[in-house]
Amino acid sequence: MSMGGTLAPTAAPGGIGNTGVVALQDAFAFVQVSQHASSGVIAMIDLLIKDMKKNIVESQGEEKDAQSEYEHFMAESSEKHAAAAKAVSAKESAKADSEASLLKHNKEHKTATAKAMANAEYLQGLHTECDWLLQNFDVRQQARASEVDSLKKAKAVLSGADYSFLQVESEPKRHLRSVRMH
Repeated sequence: MSMGGTLAPTAAPGGIGNTGVVALQDAFAFVQVSQHASSGVIAMIDLLIKDMKKNIVESQGEEKDAQSEYEHFMAESSEKHAAAAKAVSAKESAKADSEASLLKHNKEHKTATAKAMANAEYLQGLHTECDWLLQNFDVRQQARASEVDSLKKAKAVLSGADYSFLQVESEPKRHLRSVRMH
């Protein structure tokens, strides 16, 4: 280089994880081959500077990409969190509505059950009463007819009729004439 020449092109940094270990080995090999020891050290330092600048540029690009991905991830996470919080709120509201509806229906069910039981007791009472009336209908009808007949006779007695000499079986018409004659 001091003689007006240029350095031979260097290979891209390589090695494990782009650490530049291979480039340093190439730089040391270049130094050994070089005719001028001082120019080899300067060339090696220049090569190291170029490699470091290149690594810095690559690292900055990777950092920008990583930052962009992080911001995108955080925005998506924030949206998902907001949507999940909204869904939880909606589901809690629906649950509260369902529980209130359940309490209302349970109360209505209790009321309806109580009414049904009261109606069943009332119907049982009516059924018992009707059964008694059916069993005793003939007896009650005879008693009622006897009572009506007794009331007619009592009315007739109060009206002045005399049933003391009445012969009901043999001659009812004569007796009526005698009653009318009195």
